[in-house]
Amino acid sequence: MPRKATVQSDEKQIAVKTNIVKRLVKEVAHYRAETQEHVDRVNKMRSEGKDPYDIKKAQEVLEETRMMIPDSKRRLNDAIEDLDVFLDAVGDKPEVLSSASYPEAKDFVTKRDTLLAD
Repeated sequence: MPRKATVQSDEKQIAVKTNIVKRLVKEVAHYRAETQEHVDRVNKMRSEGKDPYDIKKAQEVLEETRMMIPDSKRRLNDAIEDLDVFLDAVGDKPEVLSSASYPEAKDFVTKRDTLLAD
């Protein structure tokens, strides 16, 4: 028996889209912090004269972490763009304007460049 497609209310959609952006903001911040931790770790290993193989492996982990930042930022930009398009389409409806997520959603759209900056 096929499932029925459900139509989400605009209030629910703005909450979901805002929470997606919120999660991705945290993800980008996490990868930035993790990158800095790996940089410090590699520098410490070099200054302590650790085994070159261990340093190389730590450097590889650092590079893998660095590669995650652009992907996370791209997904964050896409999520903010989706939220912006949604707000343009339904942002004048009373249920959207009165939703708890509306001020935060507008704030994310307004601060897009800051959130995506290095």
